[in-house]
Amino acid sequence: NAVTLPVFDTRLGVFSFGPDGTGQAAVINQDGTINSPSNPAAPNSFVSIYATGGGLPNPLGADNQLTGTGPSTLQASAHVSLDSDGSCCAPVYPATVTYYGGAPQSVPGLIQINAQLPTDAPVGDAVPLYIGLDTTGTVEQMVTISVQ
Repeated sequence: NAVTLPVFDTRLGVFSFGPDGTGQAAVINQDGTINSPSNPAAPNSFVSIYATGGGLPNPLGADNQLTGTGPSTLQASAHVSLDSDGSCCAPVYPATVTYYGGAPQSVPGLIQINAQLPTDAPVGDAVPLYIGLDTTGTVEQMVTISVQ
């Protein structure tokens, strides 16, 4: 039997420690440590967020090879923001994305998003972290980050 399936150019998915793609995001703090409630990021610091499904690289990479030290960037652009409580009416705090592309020294398809957290970022063990591919408010996924 024939089945019709939608195909997307991109469908960004952030790696997380939750069993269903939610919960604590796979984030590395500025000092190289894993972000967690016992090891939160500081406001205004840089973090690296790890994801997949970001679209075609530019230039196209080679299959079955590590990306090397100069991986491809992606044709789309990422948008990262934090939310004070995860509700529809809470203020949103945009982060500054400084890099969106292949993770250096990694397998093709592993995406690294480097972002500087806002100075006025909300604090907590599980601050909602929104990742999308544009600034129109479309959220691909909502995970959390720990901020001190």
